[in-house]
Amino acid sequence: MKKHIIYIALLFWFPLLLPGQTNHIIRYEYWFNSDYAGKVTVSISPVEVFNLSTTINAATLKDGFHSLNFRFRDQQNRWSSTQVHYFLRISGISAYEYWIDGDYENRVTGTLSSQMEENIQLAIPTETLKAGMHTIHFRTRSANGLWTSTQSQHFWKTGAQLTNYEYWFDENYDQKQNGKMEGLAVENWSKTISIPNNLSFDAMHVRFQDTANAWSNTLVLPTPQPVADFYFIQDRFTASFNSTAMLGKTHQWHFGDGTQSIQVNPSKTYTLPGEYFVKLVNTNAGGRDSITKQLTIRGIQSLTPNKAGNTGFATIAIIGGGLTSNANVVLSRTGFPDIVADSTYIDVVGKLNARFNLLDKETGEYSLTVNIQGQPPIVAQDFFTIEEGIAPIVWANISGNSAVLLNRWQTYTYNYGNLGNVDASLAPVWLLVSDIPGLELEFLSKSPVVPYIDDPVWQTILDSIPPYIIIDSLNGAPFRARAYPFLIQPLGAYETGSFTFRVKSPLSYQLTSWADADYFDDSKRGRFENCLYFAIFKAVAADLISLLSNQIPGAACVTGIYQNIIYYDYKEVGQQALKNAIWALVRSAVDCVWDMGSQIPFVKAYKLTKEMISIGLNVYERVGEIGDCQNKFKPENAEHKPIAVVASFDPNEIYGPEGFNDDKYYYDHVVYPYRISFENLSTATAPAQEVFVYDTLDAMRYDLSSFSFGNFGFSDTVIFVDQGLKAFSRDIDLRPAKNIILRVNGIFDSNTASIRWEFVSLDPVTMALTEDAFGGFLPPNINSPEGEGFVSFFIKLKPNLPHLDVISNKATIIFDLNEPIITNIWSNRIDRLAPESSVFQLPVSSGDTNILVRWGGADAHSGIAVYDVFVSINGGPAELWKENTWRKADIFTGQLNNTYSFYSVATDYIGNKELPPSTHDATILLTGIPDVENPVKYFRLFPNPSSGALTIQFNLSNPSRLHLRIFDVLGREIHVMEVVGISGSNQSNLQIPELPDGLYFCALTSEQGSSLQRLVIRK
Repeated sequence: MKKHIIYIALLFWFPLLLPGQTNHIIRYEYWFNSDYAGKVTVSISPVEVFNLSTTINAATLKDGFHSLNFRFRDQQNRWSSTQVHYFLRISGISAYEYWIDGDYENRVTGTLSSQMEENIQLAIPTETLKAGMHTIHFRTRSANGLWTSTQSQHFWKTGAQLTNYEYWFDENYDQKQNGKMEGLAVENWSKTISIPNNLSFDAMHVRFQDTANAWSNTLVLPTPQPVADFYFIQDRFTASFNSTAMLGKTHQWHFGDGTQSIQVNPSKTYTLPGEYFVKLVNTNAGGRDSITKQLTIRGIQSLTPNKAGNTGFATIAIIGGGLTSNANVVLSRTGFPDIVADSTYIDVVGKLNARFNLLDKETGEYSLTVNIQGQPPIVAQDFFTIEEGIAPIVWANISGNSAVLLNRWQTYTYNYGNLGNVDASLAPVWLLVSDIPGLELEFLSKSPVVPYIDDPVWQTILDSIPPYIIIDSLNGAPFRARAYPFLIQPLGAYETGSFTFRVKSPLSYQLTSWADADYFDDSKRGRFENCLYFAIFKAVAADLISLLSNQIPGAACVTGIYQNIIYYDYKEVGQQALKNAIWALVRSAVDCVWDMGSQIPFVKAYKLTKEMISIGLNVYERVGEIGDCQNKFKPENAEHKPIAVVASFDPNEIYGPEGFNDDKYYYDHVVYPYRISFENLSTATAPAQEVFVYDTLDAMRYDLSSFSFGNFGFSDTVIFVDQGLKAFSRDIDLRPAKNIILRVNGIFDSNTASIRWEFVSLDPVTMALTEDAFGGFLPPNINSPEGEGFVSFFIKLKPNLPHLDVISNKATIIFDLNEPIITNIWSNRIDRLAPESSVFQLPVSSGDTNILVRWGGADAHSGIAVYDVFVSINGGPAELWKENTWRKADIFTGQLNNTYSFYSVATDYIGNKELPPSTHDATILLTGIPDVENPVKYFRLFPNPSSGALTIQFNLSNPSRLHLRIFDVLGREIHVMEVVGISGSNQSNLQIPELPDGLYFCALTSEQGSSLQRLVIRK
């Protein structure tokens, strides 16, 4: 069946716009002749300029002339004027005729079958024609006898052979080259032309002359792709670069320090030593090619850190050029012995890491020398300072949005660092997230690395062990959470770091970061007393001993599990590794079994696999049951970030330290991490090509010398930036997914306290801003996080800022050429006032050795984090009874005929600590004389622990009306009931299902006295 179609090509736009308006075409419609009722309407994606190329079926029309009508509609519901195109519809071609020049009498005719398509190919003889210009005329006839208009085409009849050729490049015809081609047949011509290597051009033009002295049409030959290459000659800090590129029309040099040149053979003088990767990009009409070569400027550019303490080890990152991993690195000072690094390694080109034992070394300035065999030494004179040691102080917090959308991924940054000036060989930190059904958590960068064992059994074990444990409460408050324990190895002096993760949840949730106060450093090897980590160890060790059936060879290994953890063979040797503590401890246990396998015949692979999985799962299920944890799991280091699931929120925001309480009180001596997020909204009509982020810091409050760029990211990509950098530039090739190279620049200007980030989408050929309207790097955020991005930085405050001073920061975000977006203002406050506390009044005397001691306090700013409670016996020196406890009550057991005096010292979340009082808060005398008036002679609770159903047994000396009072660990009376008893034995049942898991104190009281019991609720 023959098709009847029309091909139409149109270009349309709405040119009449008011200033500042951007209009878009959203729909078009067309109809034949005057049949508007039969119109066809098509909706399109909004565009400013619309190119329409389509085919339209005309099978329903009769033969003859017709009109096709088109018009377009914009977003304002305005229609364009109607465009009309006329055409002739015919049923088919039945005959044709053609003639040459004006010789119609000798025309040639022919017929066509109805099955033939409209494309007609004919071979037309020209032997009788003379050489020269001619015209051929052609027309066809339809089945109903209508002739088309005549189509005419000019042509040139050539001579029989070629005689000459000529060629030129681009438009330089006046520089053409020519040559002879005698005797070569016209239909078989060929010629090889040599082109100089250093010649660059966009197009080559060739034409030929025949024996009739006629020139052919000009052929434009495709340009070969360039081949980039260069060499350089270096004289200390200066290098001359010489291009040997073939067919390179343009030259774009990137010198590796952020500078560029478009000269063919440039010269460059570097200001700092280092390893520089120089890139040459050549382009022409045929394409693009690039080549990168490494240039070394020998010397030391910087040291990070440039100072460290004399109470432990310090790892120094030496940035420079000509450095090798087998170098001998020495700190020297006149009159003192040299300090030689005990280990060196390179993790990034141009960065040599050297570790020194600075224990008890003399303070002062030292020169650093890098000795490489066969080369002159590299010396940094008085570059490094040894100072009085400060033990590692590990901190952690989480930055990111506090409002998220339902079941939509939200990305967060977990920041951590070491405020001490010696290395923490192993820094324990925690990430806690609410354990909500349906909540998902993924690590996007620096995922926890897996301890490596070259054995398939280990992988089976690992696959069966969850990376977190479940807890039910935190700081005495109910909080069911997944607790991810991490071990950061190593964490150097003054070092900061971060990793990113994302969360998707159907409900609001809470994130908590926890940096443990206990750590490994090499001067205190084996100190690992943090309770939850130690609980993991105890669970592993206990099960392992059971597995080994008390075999003697395993004893030393088991007890050393938590000490040997830092020696594991990880795949990321030499780099800061984020390790999962559960996996790491189980790995240590596996090592024990591996080492002893030859001595224990029953340990087979299948049994080992089964038992080790059991050990890991026991850790997962039972570690929260360890009851000795409360005093050592120190809440002053925790930072909580509540996340609310909302309907909508502003995605372009700045986030800083979460701080404490509504005013976000925060420390004045730690690093402040900031993160600025931006989003190309899902309603955007095109990807963003350029995004600019600006931030100007308050130079009166921030220590600008401490500034350092943090990582940045977009979509699902996160890019890390070396610590300490105040400028960087990264080219990120997004091909083949997107045909662009994304250039990200970061610049910090200490003179103006301003920070600038630039995200620019570059055409890979021209390395200029892409001209493709849909070629941006950041698409509309339809499927989160594809349209999201962020930048980050770290900075410290100036010392001695006043109490209640406000630290504020905001940023500006610009997408392409749109109006600037001003973010929210993120503010923190300084808290320098210590809290106040006291122990509540006690009875003057008691005949019971168990005393319920309660205490409390107040802090108007960051809030009280923990208490220390002291006790003095018979007026003697005060001794610490409760340390760093968040509880506000406990039972003190004393001895009769002694006087006990108590006072408390509170510490707030910032670390401000109350001074001890001049006198004790409360005093009690245990008389040794029984409370003859107290009717309660026996008091017992069971079961204990209880799930909420409780039986109370007590003996009374006489009938009495009593009260059973239940206090929580915060000293609050949370339940009270009246109990009436008779003389002798009594029993009563109590249902308290509303109490969450935890420790409680029960007091059976009368007007004459009370009896105490501890109660554990465990459901």
